[in-house]
Amino acid sequence: MNSLATMRLVRLAWAAVMALSLAACGDVGPAQTYRLVDLGSLDCHAVDGCYVGHVNDWCEVAGWDVLTNGDVNAYVWRPAATGSPTKTLLPTPNYRYSGPPMAWVPVQAPHSTAFRAYDINNFGEVIGSGSGPRNEAILWITRMSTTRSARTAYLGELPGGGAVSNGYSINDEAQISGSSDSMMGKHAIFFTQYDGMVDLKDLSHSTGTDYAEATGISEGGHVVGTGKAATGNHAFYWFQLPANAALFDLKTFNTGGADASSATAVNRWAVVVGQSGVPNGSHAFVWDATAGMRDLGDLPGGAEASVAYAIRDALKLNSNEPERGDIVGSGTIAAGPGVVAGGRRAVAWPAPAAAGMPYGAPIDLNTRLSPPDPSVTLVEARGINRFGVISAKGVKGGINHVYLLVPADADISKRGVTAYQQFCLGALP
Repeated sequence: MNSLATMRLVRLAWAAVMALSLAACGDVGPAQTYRLVDLGSLDCHAVDGCYVGHVNDWCEVAGWDVLTNGDVNAYVWRPAATGSPTKTLLPTPNYRYSGPPMAWVPVQAPHSTAFRAYDINNFGEVIGSGSGPRNEAILWITRMSTTRSARTAYLGELPGGGAVSNGYSINDEAQISGSSDSMMGKHAIFFTQYDGMVDLKDLSHSTGTDYAEATGISEGGHVVGTGKAATGNHAFYWFQLPANAALFDLKTFNTGGADASSATAVNRWAVVVGQSGVPNGSHAFVWDATAGMRDLGDLPGGAEASVAYAIRDALKLNSNEPERGDIVGSGTIAAGPGVVAGGRRAVAWPAPAAAGMPYGAPIDLNTRLSPPDPSVTLVEARGINRFGVISAKGVKGGINHVYLLVPADADISKRGVTAYQQFCLGALP
């Protein structure tokens, strides 16, 4: 059996375990509350100087920050059953990818001195990028496996594009989405260790150089991002079948707002989330091939500025309907005493109870903490795993922190061991 077949069997076995463990656990809803878990502080000494990424099903979170001396470091955080959470500094790669297929060669000198991590899959594989002297996508391997052959390595770039690439999202088959400079400008890319870096190009336009970045990838290889359309930057969707498929323009709300949209994430059922222009700002959206693009709205008050960053990837059987999972992101409230970061708040949108129904109104996750913690302001929710555990960036005493929000019903079990305890506080596979 080859490595790809083995990998898929492992992924199917993992999905079966998850399906048995997830019985209606962690759904966002009117009655759901969350226990706040502090994974540690972030140094954010620059404009947009820190990042909290998606949370995997082992409650690991990848991200990065900028220190006072200007160093940019990438990390993986994980909660602990006792004692302090772990914070792992991701190392400088000592390999580069030179395939396909699956060729990894040592590097004689570091390609980069600054590192950013954006996403982590359930095998502990992290995708991100480095900068200086080369700006290049990087894959980190944090757990060794006999069924996975990748190395911690630089991934290169498209031919003729110089030395600039980025990796933004990774799934459990180690398929990666990102971007790379090309001879025509910046192009979206799809990477596997078997195929190398595949050029997804850009949306159709006739306005100067290309611009496209693939920022999200699902299990099964659905890819989303943002590209240059004829009249503005638009969200796009791509899937590898049929062969040579082009990026599909998701367009915008078309309600009189700015002609601009961006897609941030997609689940295994090809349900896409992101942000699109409205008359007075921009709102989070959800899109699928049946219903098209739908406005998720914003919190009351403040600027019209919401964005959806992640959609829950639920598992189900015997249905052809797309699974419209819970969505998380950020929204905006009115300025006032105690309001930080321009009124930004971490929000969640409850998934519809049945096909054809709309999503619920955005919920300010700061109002759902149990016990309440008025010293913390959650400003954005970046990820939600299959248990409903949410990763978020928050501010406490003027310092940025990495937080997990653990659903109350993930902490309750008649068997004595909860899904959260089993997967997030137990031994890693």
